[in-house]
Amino acid sequence: MGGLVMDSYGSLITGGKHGQPIVPHNADGSRLIQMLEGKMQPQMPFDSDPLSDADIATIKAWINAGAIGPPAAAEAAKLPVPMAAP
Repeated sequence: MGGLVMDSYGSLITGGKHGQPIVPHNADGSRLIQMLEGKMQPQMPFDSDPLSDADIATIKAWINAGAIGPPAAAEAAKLPVPMAAP
């Protein structure tokens, strides 16, 4: 709804229509956490059961630790590889 794409670290950090969903070192100030906890609508995950408290705590710990992404090589490894005929 807000254009937030979460299929890679880069797109997550870029954010959507409402800006960046993560404030590194500030989980409670991060829009993503507020939506996961139901403090902001729509609650995430949308049209699904809420995440467990343990899963939310893991995400909060990652954000509070700086929300560091994967090494660039790991991110690049997720890119689709086109088929090339011999």
